Formats: sequence, structure tokens, C-alpha cells
Amino acid sequence: INSILSLMVALYILGSKERLLLQGKRLIMAYLKPSHAQTLLDIIRLMNESFTNFFVGMTLEGIILGSLVTVAASIFNLPYAGMLGVIAGVMALIPIIGGYISAAVGTLMLLAVSPSQALFYLVMVIIIMQLEGNLIYPRVVGGSIGLPGLWVLVAFTVGGGLMGISGMILGIPLAATLYKLLGRDVLMREKRQTLTILE
Repeated sequence: INSILSLMVALYILGSKERLLLQGKRLIMAYLKPSHAQTLLDIIRLMNESFTNFFVGMTLEGIILGSLVTVAASIFNLPYAGMLGVIAGVMALIPIIGGYISAAVGTLMLLAVSPSQALFYLVMVIIIMQLEGNLIYPRVVGGSIGLPGLWVLVAFTVGGGLMGISGMILGIPLAATLYKLLGRDVLMREKRQTLTILE
């Protein structure tokens, strides 16, 4: 029931998002000082940009992982190579457990054909997921949201430790927003110090 209600609320929000955005902006402008309102709207805009870029990066990362699994399965003549790649790519959108789900589903599919091929696939997909998780994911997702790879891994780990799967999903875009806000603040302080020195 909660899932159905959540879906319905999400659809209503998507259907009237322009009106909700306008109402939210009017509320902020009406109840806050102009300088505070502008700062809050700027932070909201930055968060929106970070979250959008994060989900675009996650989708790109899923495509890359799916392609790697498809190519590797084709090279080693495993059956259902295309389907195994699609499953891996779609499940990559689910942090942490998505890879395990895709590995389990693919292994079960191949187990019906050949136990040795199923075992080989399991080892192959674990190696690909390790490479992808430690090398490709931080660069692709971090590059899309403007967050260095090291901080992507830190945000992912800390967010997961604090809030589980939702923390993994929200941790990276929130860290990217904080990273950009901190960068802006540092630049403003450096400019002030430079102006003070010149005076």
C-alpha cells in the first residue's frame, strides 16, 4: 500500500511540478529576506543540478557495466550474452545489492544450461563489478556531478554507513552540493583577502 501511495504521490508531483516550484519560490520570497531567499534558491538550484547529474551518471554507468558484461560474455561464448548485459546494466541502478542480484540471476540462467559456464560467469561478473565499482563508477558518476573520485567513494561509504541504501543514493549528490558550496565560499574568501591585501 505504501509503495502504491508513494507512486501516486510521485506522479502527482511530476504532473504539477511547475506549479509547485512556483509556489515554493513565492513562499520563500514572501517569508525570507531577499538576500536569504536568493541564497536558499541558489542552494536548491545547485542541489537540483547535482541530483540530475547524479542520476544521468548512474544511467551512463549502468550502460557501461551492461556493455562490459555483454562483451565479456560474447568473447567467452556464454549463452544469453545480451540478456546478461541488460540485467547487469539495469540492476546497476540499485546501489550495492544490484550487482549481486544481477550476478545471482545470470548465474541461475546459465545454471540451466551448464554448471561450469554458470560458475565461470559468476567469477567473470564479480571481477567486472570490482573493476567497475572501484575504477569506472567514481570517475563516471564523479565526473558527471563535478565531484572527484575519492570523494565519491567517501560519500558512498559514509552515506551507506549512516542511512543504508538511501544514504548511498543521497550521499553522493549531497556531497557534490556541499563540495560546490564550499568551493564557492573558498573563492569568495580568497577574493576578499586579495582585495584586503591590495588596499
